[in-house]
Amino acid sequence: MKIENPEIIFADDDYDDRIFFRETVKKVIPGARLHEFLDGKQVMNHLAGLDTLPHMIFLDINMPFKTGIQCLKEIRGNERFCHIPVIMFTTSDSQFDIDNSFDCGANLYIHKPYSYTQGIKLLTEFFTELDFDKLREVSREKFYMASDLI
Repeated sequence: MKIENPEIIFADDDYDDRIFFRETVKKVIPGARLHEFLDGKQVMNHLAGLDTLPHMIFLDINMPFKTGIQCLKEIRGNERFCHIPVIMFTTSDSQFDIDNSFDCGANLYIHKPYSYTQGIKLLTEFFTELDFDKLREVSREKFYMASDLI
């Protein structure tokens, strides 16, 4: 199932990464509604006040106040939010972080690309190929996505 104008939450404390993500989303899915946050605490406060929940959440692992993993655990532990697909979008390619994210319930783990061009290619593929229903059922073997794999 495709979503025409998805509501997306993106949390990352890095200014450049937020600009990159925003610009890529605008290019690939112009109708998307993107909500950006600097840390996990802001994300959880935002979610708590929503009547209509987002279609997906992108979390960086390393953020101040509340990490992406802490957010992920709270989201999965809350009946209201637990069905929302969560994508970890991070510079970490640590096997521990990948396994921990999967074990805590993330739907996908995307390693941030090293170049702008790779990043555009990676996110374009993600958003154009996204089958929302399949995102909910990702296996451990298909959990990790990186620009060197596409």
